[in-house]
Amino acid sequence: MAKAKKLPSGNWRVLLYVGVDENGKRQYESITAPTESEANLLAARRKYELERGISHDRTPEEMTVEEAIEKYISDRDEIMSPKTVRESRGYLRNHLKTIKKIKIKKLTESQIQSEINREARTLAPKTIANIYGLFYAAIRAAVPEIHYNIKLPQRQKKEMHIPTNSELQILLKAVEGKPLEIPVLLAATCGMRRGEICALDLSKDIDYNKCKIKITKAVSQNENNEWVTKQPKTTSSTREIDCPEWVIEKLKAARDSGYKIKNPARISNTFATLCDRLRLDIRFHDLRHYYASLMLSLGVPDKYAMQRMGHATPNMLKNVYQHLMDDKNEEVTEQINRYFETVQHEMQHENAGEEEKERK
Repeated sequence: MAKAKKLPSGNWRVLLYVGVDENGKRQYESITAPTESEANLLAARRKYELERGISHDRTPEEMTVEEAIEKYISDRDEIMSPKTVRESRGYLRNHLKTIKKIKIKKLTESQIQSEINREARTLAPKTIANIYGLFYAAIRAAVPEIHYNIKLPQRQKKEMHIPTNSELQILLKAVEGKPLEIPVLLAATCGMRRGEICALDLSKDIDYNKCKIKITKAVSQNENNEWVTKQPKTTSSTREIDCPEWVIEKLKAARDSGYKIKNPARISNTFATLCDRLRLDIRFHDLRHYYASLMLSLGVPDKYAMQRMGHATPNMLKNVYQHLMDDKNEEVTEQINRYFETVQHEMQHENAGEEEKERK
C-alpha cells in the first residue's frame, strides 16, 4: 500500500489503488488527514473494507453538507493555496452549524437562508460571502444541477487609505537602518505584498546589475498555522519588476549582512506598533495603495500598473482611481468656494463704497 505524502498545505495524503474502470484505467481513492500516521491508518482501514467488499458508496445527494465541503477541500488540497485551505477548513469547523449535518437531498433554501441570517448577526458581509461561496461551490461540485436563490447581506464599501508623501517620508526616516526598512521599501517602491517580501531570496531573486526583482513565490499560513512558502495564488502574481537603484543598494547591503526577512505577521505587528508611536493611521498593505496611486498620478497605463502590482483585474486600480478623484474633487470644491468667497468680499466692498458716497 502506498504511504502518505505531505502536501503543500501541511496535510498528508494517501492515494489508495481501488481497481480499474470500464476502460481499464487505474482508479485511486484520495485519503487526507492532518498527520502522516492518521492518513496511513485511515488508508489501511479503507483497504481492509475494500478487500472484504464493505461499501460506503452513496449517491452525492446522500452526502451531508459537511461531507460535501470536506470532499471539495480534500479534492483541491494540492491546487489551493495553504491560506485558502486553512480558511476553508476554519469556515467548515466554525460555521454552517445548523445545516452541515443535513443531507444535500433534504436541504432546503429556507434552511440555508435561515443559517445565513443567523451568521449575519455576528459576521461581516465579506465573511458571509466567503462562507457561502465555499458552501455553494462544494454543493455544486457534488450535485451540479442544484441551484439556490439565497440573499446575502450587502457588502459595505471599505474606505481606502493612501499614505501621503509626507507620511511616507516620516515612515522612511523612522525605519532607516532598522529591520523593518527593507519590507517598507519593497512595499512602497515596488508594490510587493507581505508574503512576497517574506519569500524573497536576496541572493537569488534579485538582479542587482539590472535593478530587477523576480517574484515567483509567497509565504502564507497553512491550516496548521505553519508558515510555508508556495507559488503565488494567481499567474499574474508571478512577475518581474523594476526596483529603484537606491533601493537596490539597500537590498545589496542587507544581503551582504545576512539579513533575513521575518514572517508576514511579524512585519504587520511591528509596522502597526511603529505607526501607533508615530501617530500614523496606516496599515502595511496601504503602502501598496501608495505605489498604485503613484503610478496612476504619473499616467502609467493600467496594463503596466496591473503587471507591476501582480493583479489579474483592474478592480484595485479602480478603487485607487476613485479615491484620487474624491481627493481631487475636494481640492476643486475648495478652489471654487475660495473664488466665490473672493467675489462676495469684493461685492460687499463695492456696496460699502456706494453707501458711503450716498451719505456724503
